[in-house]
Amino acid sequence: MGYLEAFSRIGDYYYNGLGVEKSYDEALKWYLDAANMNDALAMFNIGKMYEQGIGVNQDYSEAISWYNKSLDECYMHKNGLQFQPDVLFSLGRLYVVGLGVDQDIEKGLGYYMNAESFGYGKAYVEIGCLYE
Repeated sequence: MGYLEAFSRIGDYYYNGLGVEKSYDEALKWYLDAANMNDALAMFNIGKMYEQGIGVNQDYSEAISWYNKSLDECYMHKNGLQFQPDVLFSLGRLYVVGLGVDQDIEKGLGYYMNAESFGYGKAYVEIGCLYE
């Protein structure tokens, strides 16, 4: 594990209370440090925290911003490709429902279809629901 991955992993420990007292504030601190070093997974985790309102005030626009940063990092540096479908699916959900952005079912569907191209099962379900 490299230095960068260690920052994100420490964030995970605090987020889940693994070997340390659970602290979303500490998790966010470590994720932000990793994100500042271009860690796409940390960016995704920060987005999740904002989307779900865990340790921060729920803010869908901020979640979308972090998801987009994560996705950009995946494409630009091939960093985090293993969870790229998660990012695509999360963005798709927010666009389909219209949380933090104007509802745009076509754009959301595009994100779902990209996630589906990785074999992401949840995307198949959501695409099917949109075509019902």
